[in-house]
Amino acid sequence: MSNLDSVDILKPIQLAELLDPGTFAVWNGEDAAMMLRHQLEVPLIPDIYSAPGVEHSFGTTLDLGHWGRQTFAAVLTCQDSPRELLQAIKEFAQHSQNLPESPLRGAAATILYYAAIAACVVHHKIKISGLNPEQLRQGYRWALSQPGIEPLRQIFETALEDR
Repeated sequence: MSNLDSVDILKPIQLAELLDPGTFAVWNGEDAAMMLRHQLEVPLIPDIYSAPGVEHSFGTTLDLGHWGRQTFAAVLTCQDSPRELLQAIKEFAQHSQNLPESPLRGAAATILYYAAIAACVVHHKIKISGLNPEQLRQGYRWALSQPGIEPLRQIFETALEDR
């Protein structure tokens, strides 16, 4: 092994940065798009339960047997998706954004966050965010400019039209 392959030559601060789990947790560009595409293709359960307290969003009448097998993309784009599930996706996205080791941290979590809000506005005419209308429009426009949002494009475009 050459000296260039050894961590022994690193300064302590460089080694600390290398070992910090948060150092590589925020993806950029195509990596973030890949993470988003993957998340959109997996079923809600078990991932949705990683956000603490998210089960309180579900209510008592929600059929998780059916909805839990649906993908994130299917729930976000289905007109019949329960408001409670959209709220849970928003909470899951917020939790993922705040978790340094989450592979969704960064653009993927932010897109899921705005997609859940947009879906609730479009399908239920209910706002599930404290953001003002201009902040939401900026978020939707930003999401539309990101790679990997193809399955969500219509929900963001419709939310922008519904002023």
